[in-house]
Amino acid sequence: LVIGRGHYFELTVNGANAGLTGITGGEPGRLIILKNVSGSANSLPLIYNSSASTAGNRFLNRSGANLTLPIGGARVLLYSGELQGWVPIAEVP
Repeated sequence: LVIGRGHYFELTVNGANAGLTGITGGEPGRLIILKNVSGSANSLPLIYNSSASTAGNRFLNRSGANLTLPIGGARVLLYSGELQGWVPIAEVP
């Protein structure tokens, strides 16, 4: 997903097989919020460390598993300069 300089992004998910493998625009310390709007038809998986994205754009976490962005839910992500990827730091149901 290519994002601009904003911090809050509303996503609409219509396909049952949708998944997000990474986000461009990472800078150490950058915070963003991704929200799966309530009009979406499906939840949105944030695919862990997917080779479908460039290494510096990937989602990373301690569990090593995909995270889900439920319909109407949001996640706060931090870009880690140390890990070179997006790390979830909070979930908003």
